[in-house]
Amino acid sequence: MSEDLVLGEGKWLKLVDRSYVNTGGKAGTWEFATRKNEMRSVCMIAIKQQSPPTIVLVRQFRVPVDAWVVELPAGLIEPGEGIDEAALRELAEETGYHGNVVRVGPYGYNSPGMSDERVACVRIDVTGRGSSAPTADERIEVLELPLQGLTDALQMLESDGTHIDAKLWFFAEGLPAPSRLA
Repeated sequence: MSEDLVLGEGKWLKLVDRSYVNTGGKAGTWEFATRKNEMRSVCMIAIKQQSPPTIVLVRQFRVPVDAWVVELPAGLIEPGEGIDEAALRELAEETGYHGNVVRVGPYGYNSPGMSDERVACVRIDVTGRGSSAPTADERIEVLELPLQGLTDALQMLESDGTHIDAKLWFFAEGLPAPSRLA
C-alpha cells in the first residue's frame, strides 16, 4: 500500500511525495502534482464542418512555460457536471463557439509521471459562435485552422516562437493525408 506525504498545497494543486515498492521489491518515493478535490478535466476537438473543414484552437499564455501555447480548448469539470456539459461550457467560455457533442472518449492521463490529472477528450461539431468569456487569469486568442495541412500550420506557428501542445501535435499527425480530407 502506498503512503502520501503532502509537500505543499496551493489553491488548485497539491505536491505529493508517494511511497511505493518497485517491482524489484525496493522501497522508493515519487513526487507528483495532484488536483485538489479530485477534479477532472476535459479537452475538445471542435470541428467546423465546412469546406474545407477547420478546427477551433486556442493560443493561450501559459505561466508554467512562460510562453504562448497553441492547444485544444480545455478546462476543468465542475463537481456534479457531466463530461458533455463541461465540454460545451468550456468551449463557449474560451472560444465563444457552441455545437453538438459527437463522441466522448475515455479518461486518459496527460503526463502520468508528473501528475495524476485525468482528461477526457470530446469531439464536438461546431454549429455557431457567440461571445467568449474567459476568466481574468486567462489570456486566450481563438484560432481556426484548416484540418488539411494542420501539421504544416502548427510548424509555422512554432517557427514564430509559439509552443504546441503535445495532444494537438499527435492529433494533427494522425490526420489522413491531405488528399483524403477533401
